[in-house]
Amino acid sequence: MEPLHLTTSRQGAKVIVHVSGELDIATTSVLRDHLLDILRETFNGHRKIDEVVMELSGLSFIDAAGLGTLVSIQDHARRNAIPLLLSGIPPQVDRLLLITGLNHHFPTRPPPPGPYTHMQD
Repeated sequence: MEPLHLTTSRQGAKVIVHVSGELDIATTSVLRDHLLDILRETFNGHRKIDEVVMELSGLSFIDAAGLGTLVSIQDHARRNAIPLLLSGIPPQVDRLLLITGLNHHFPTRPPPPGPYTHMQD
């Protein structure tokens, strides 16, 4: 089992969350809490966020709980008018999104070019 690791960067009003490791029932709360904290920054007036990009090229595994968490976070972001995009989707995750029909639920973006201003680990 490879632990979930999140690294968050900022490029202006864009937040990029680099996700690596396994996103499964044991780690979904880590990702959910982290992304909801980022989305709350805008709600609380701390920072202006125009979009959040989840860079998934380091994601080695995702299960149904992980997919459900992505959908839940996406729905939360949409309700609050903050675009949440997926980037660097690994082939096995892309295939799973296609099979489940969730590929239409998530806007995508090519992997962002570096460097970024490091925000937190």
